[in-house]
Amino acid sequence: MAVEYIIRGITESQAKELRRILRQHRSLASLASQLSQNHFGVVIWSREDIRSKFVEANSAQPTSKQIQAILDTYQCRHIDDRMVENGWEVIEDAIRDVC
Repeated sequence: MAVEYIIRGITESQAKELRRILRQHRSLASLASQLSQNHFGVVIWSREDIRSKFVEANSAQPTSKQIQAILDTYQCRHIDDRMVENGWEVIEDAIRDVC
């Protein structure tokens, strides 16, 4: 399942539970609805996101090879780390706003 390639740093039992949950849902909206009860801030990136940013930056369509090369970069392979770091910054900002 593709999730194994996206999510790193989880135990095998957590991966098994995630696969079970994903099988129960027919759409990401359904999954997001369940997750939203206890979680927030779920982000899912796609090849289409890369394609649209590529077009915006270069005024040209990327090839499949270019999209794969982008996905293979250090930045994209570790995007989850950056998302977590930025998420903590947002949470800390929100706490400062409230306190």
